[in-house]
Amino acid sequence: MVLFQQNGIFKETQFTASLPVNCHCSDDDSTTRPLLLVTASVDKMVLKRPLRVDTDLRIAGAVTWVGHSSIEVQIEVTQQDDSQSSDPLALTVNFTFVACDSRTGKSTSVNRLLPETEQEKLLFEEGEERDKVRKGKPEEQKRTFENGGHSLHGDIKRLKMLLAEGCVFCDLPALADRDSIQIRDTELEKSLICQPQQRNFYGRIFGGFLMNLAFELAFSTAYAFVGRTPCFLEVDHVDFLKPVDVGDFLGLKSCIL
Repeated sequence: MVLFQQNGIFKETQFTASLPVNCHCSDDDSTTRPLLLVTASVDKMVLKRPLRVDTDLRIAGAVTWVGHSSIEVQIEVTQQDDSQSSDPLALTVNFTFVACDSRTGKSTSVNRLLPETEQEKLLFEEGEERDKVRKGKPEEQKRTFENGGHSLHGDIKRLKMLLAEGCVFCDLPALADRDSIQIRDTELEKSLICQPQQRNFYGRIFGGFLMNLAFELAFSTAYAFVGRTPCFLEVDHVDFLKPVDVGDFLGLKSCIL
């Protein structure tokens, strides 16, 4: 069973992160065309403790920050164990959506958000900071490339040593360290045709399905590299750069970094 929190009331439902966004953007007018809500990014999905398959999950979601057209939703997954003593919070994640006009496809304004409690104000301020980081990311990446592609100058010496070791693998493999593996030898790939049953509310391929494919490939890559079952800890960041449609040929590539 999965429970969804809306206005302080838990409701049993098939849960997706876009439900709180749909509620927030609704104008309660049945004659108005609904907005097109696009998943822009997923921030820092952290698994705080293992989830059990024999115990109910409670998923609570709320809009914590809005910009002009951007909406951030915070999701918390809780699962009570038998001891009742440990913190039931199992997973946290922040989703960012962009509201678009369903006719033009261009971004459009959304309802304002007025935080009232100290906790709501804190969440709003944190969302504001994350938005600034997202907007500043392209400039930061540009400066990184202009500086030779290295943002951590203290690691350049170590990188040069690893590069020299990699050259030995290519030029004189018999002399290479047998305890090292080249990055290209850790690569895995997967391809598929996107099917209609993988669509979301708006007819596009569901972002959660794409994230699941990415997770499975990452899990398999780690498994093949280590030789034993890996344990998932967190997803750092996910950016949805363009939509995926039914019938698209989708290719996934992974490697150990």
